[in-house]
Amino acid sequence: MQYLVQMRLSSSARPMSPDDGIKFIKEIVLPTLEQCEKLQKDKTILAGGPMSGAFALALIVTAESAQELDDLITSLPVWPRMETE
Repeated sequence: MQYLVQMRLSSSARPMSPDDGIKFIKEIVLPTLEQCEKLQKDKTILAGGPMSGAFALALIVTAESAQELDDLITSLPVWPRMETE
């Protein structure tokens, strides 16, 4: 089954300083993008990318069940800071 997943950075999770922003990018954003690239190569993520005007992602994901989808999304390093639909 295919699922549309939209993830938007929670307002409470925004970096508060330039140093926090750099740390956020190095420790969370870049590893998330690397993991998404692997999932795309595996054909688990079929399409997607950044949404304009916000720190947000839209993904079309293939999964056998809602539980499998949940496990995949919650494994992304950025997930704890995102509001996910």
